[in-house]
Amino acid sequence: MERLAELFAPPMGTPAPCPDWQRVAAALALARRLTVISGGPGTGKTTTVVNVLACLIEQQPECRIALAAPTGKAAARMMEAVSARASTLPDAVRDRLPVEAQTIHRLLGVTPRGDGFRHHAGNRLPIDVLIVDEASMLDLALATHLIEAVPDGVASSCSATRTSSRRSRPALCSPKSAQTRRSTRRRVPRVQPCAVSIQQ
Repeated sequence: MERLAELFAPPMGTPAPCPDWQRVAAALALARRLTVISGGPGTGKTTTVVNVLACLIEQQPECRIALAAPTGKAAARMMEAVSARASTLPDAVRDRLPVEAQTIHRLLGVTPRGDGFRHHAGNRLPIDVLIVDEASMLDLALATHLIEAVPDGVASSCSATRTSSRRSRPALCSPKSAQTRRSTRRRVPRVQPCAVSIQQ
């Protein structure tokens, strides 16, 4: 908690917000397996995520971190935002941050036939931390595949969602999601998420 206080310290002469929703979101993300962070543009979601990663890297320097988003454009924006915010971190932390963000399909590894993924409940992702941006674009089927592929012992799985943004889009539907919706509902992983909305 002391480290979070340092990372989220307001500029000199500026009073700290009360409550500090960014700090609250970061603390929850560090304590829970799955945390959903939402908020409008400019509320500090990227800053919160980068500070969470900084804490995790300082605690576990060898932790394996993956950054992902539903689309290639969203992944590119995510990497740009994380890189810009990371410039304020110590070199030892910044050097261990991911150097790329990828689409969720690429992360899971689409099979050659295109009818499944290489990573699933029986072959989990080789990661310790997963950050997903633009999670509001995920449909139920893809979200289920992703959560099933996340190892049980991950340090933190944090999903950041932009809301009230001009760039927000309706949830994307995978080709077979309508056909598999009923079976997907039966196998949604039993994960208790923690949600927090960052407010200005």
